[in-house]
Amino acid sequence: MWLKSANSNIIAYSYNLEHKHDHNFNTVNNYDFLQNCYYIFATTEYERSILRKRFVLSSMRQNYPKILFAGFTRFDLYCNKKESSLPRKNKPFTILYTPRWTSYKKIKSQGSSFLLYIDNFIDYARQNSDIQIIIRLHPLMIHHYIAENIVSPDYFEKLENTFRQLGNIRFDTSKDYFDSLEKADAFISDYTSLLVEFFISRKPVIYLGNVSLFNKNTKKMCQAFYKANSWNEINNFIEQLKNGCDLFYEKRNRLFPKIIKSYGKASENIRNILKNNFYEKGERL
Repeated sequence: MWLKSANSNIIAYSYNLEHKHDHNFNTVNNYDFLQNCYYIFATTEYERSILRKRFVLSSMRQNYPKILFAGFTRFDLYCNKKESSLPRKNKPFTILYTPRWTSYKKIKSQGSSFLLYIDNFIDYARQNSDIQIIIRLHPLMIHHYIAENIVSPDYFEKLENTFRQLGNIRFDTSKDYFDSLEKADAFISDYTSLLVEFFISRKPVIYLGNVSLFNKNTKKMCQAFYKANSWNEINNFIEQLKNGCDLFYEKRNRLFPKIIKSYGKASENIRNILKNNFYEKGERL
């Protein structure tokens, strides 16, 4: 009997923002799972170096996984997109708000600002009919908030009714966030791996979380974010950007090539590595 086997390889869907001591980094990069992979395609050079050190130090085998950095595949979707300037003519100023799914009580430890600011967003939409607000919730958020009795079972339904009455604020319930990201002129966000996708769009980001758990590259990226700790600060930044005053525009463009590597080539790089490995094995057989 001939036994056939195939290599298991992992291509991360989520960009690594954290440093090596953060819980999220250790959860995503689970050693027990990763040690059985053949190729691990890291999302950053930093992640690659940390994982290589961990496997070299902890592995009892010589054939631990091959850990490579070939770029981040999600970036390939943006490589042909043109930069946009503020404000865009003949279009309403559009905000994409992405709150975290956890409780707002933990906002300073990468929690959610949703319950803290949702009424402010509604009031802002009511007072500014010339803008559009898109709210993209985490897929786990509604279930989590209701299951934990953080809100009533009909809370989100009531919000949607309010949104329909106003007409210029809505939840984005599509399967992919790419369309909303494209429409947005500015992003307002808690901690999320989407921060890097906001960054490569070269559009302004108003960041509501803290940066203490970020790795070195992510902290550099955050230098081009507007950081807000209250609704007044959020409101001021929105008004500033809506009027075409983007103080960090040049800084974002300077930082971009220093932080984002293998931009637009990740899928091609990974495909070539896997294809070459397949044919090399075939020749040996």
